[in-house]
Amino acid sequence: YEMEAKTVCVNASRIELACKCLVESKKTSKLSREMPEVCAVVGFPLGATLPAAKAFEAKLAVQAGAKEIDMVINVGKLKDKEYTFVSNDIEGVVQAAKPYGVKVIIEACLLTEEEKRKACEI
Repeated sequence: YEMEAKTVCVNASRIELACKCLVESKKTSKLSREMPEVCAVVGFPLGATLPAAKAFEAKLAVQAGAKEIDMVINVGKLKDKEYTFVSNDIEGVVQAAKPYGVKVIIEACLLTEEEKRKACEI
C-alpha cells in the first residue's frame, strides 16, 4: 500500500488473502492515497491452458475480488502461427473478466522479433 502501486498481482488462489491484507493495510495506514486493487494472473506461466479453462479461471478470479486480469498468451500457439486461436483465447478472457481490464503477457524472452510484433497486433 505504501509503495504507491496501482495493483498487487497474485495467483488466483491468493486473491481473497490479498484483498483482506489490503483492507487491513488501509485501516492501519496513515496515508490518504487510494488503496491498490488486486490483479490475478491466469494461464500462468506459458498460457498453454485450454481457452475455456483460462476464461473460467478469469471469471472465478473476478468473482473472488480481482479487479484486473493479467493473462499469459498461448506461447506455443503463437509460435505455431495459430493466430485465430490466440485471438479467440484472448477474447474469451476479456469477455470473462468484464467489467475489468485484461493485460496480455507475451513472454517476450521466448519470442522472436516477428512473434513479438504479431503478438502486439493480435
